[in-house]
Amino acid sequence: MAKASFSYFLITLKENYLQAIKSKETANEQFQAFSSIFMTLNNNDILVGGCPLMNAAIEVDDSEILIEFFGQGQNEINMNVDSEQMTVFILSSMEGALALSRLYKDKRYLNMVIMQINAILF
Repeated sequence: MAKASFSYFLITLKENYLQAIKSKETANEQFQAFSSIFMTLNNNDILVGGCPLMNAAIEVDDSEILIEFFGQGQNEINMNVDSEQMTVFILSSMEGALALSRLYKDKRYLNMVIMQINAILF
């Protein structure tokens, strides 16, 4: 039951991410759409209980491709950025900011981290 529930949450979240970014043309627009969906985890808008990845404390198999997904191959993202390192930075920063935002009931932690990631990537 727990495995099926976790699977459902991951599929739902992934579908929302993909839907949000598929019509976006630039890496920056795609990241903004991704961030927008991620921020819903603070308010339980899509999934109740926050991020299933953080809650389960597991590693996502496809997380290494996050930067390429947002267009590094299209020369939109700073080419000096190491994809694997930046992926770890983005995911850990956003998950940490989500935890703080939920703990203190203040989304400014998520906003600060997303602004900083934007400054680094674009």
